[in-house]
Amino acid sequence: MRELERIYPQLSGMDFEYIWTGVLGFSIDFSQSVGVMGEHRNIYYGLAYAGHGINLATLFGRIIADLYAGEQGQWRDMPFLNHRFIPLPPEPLKWVGVQANIAYFSYLDSLD
Repeated sequence: MRELERIYPQLSGMDFEYIWTGVLGFSIDFSQSVGVMGEHRNIYYGLAYAGHGINLATLFGRIIADLYAGEQGQWRDMPFLNHRFIPLPPEPLKWVGVQANIAYFSYLDSLD
């Protein structure tokens, strides 16, 4: 909460009834991806919002609508269009990596 108060000093001393916590959609390289795939090019997706959910959900919705309409032109040079992710490591390395990230971000949260 200290960081929030640093950015928005007018919130100093305010009690929050609810805060959001939960699973975030991250990729290994912290990149987002939106696009279309599949043998018939009929699977549309938006993945790995990396903590930018509401902002990217709106943008990715617009991009997906444009892709569906066959109008990808304005998005063609964007790095997140059909971005290919680094594959996840096999178990148990994936589990170790997830646990390490959870511990790291929990530590960062505890500093606040």
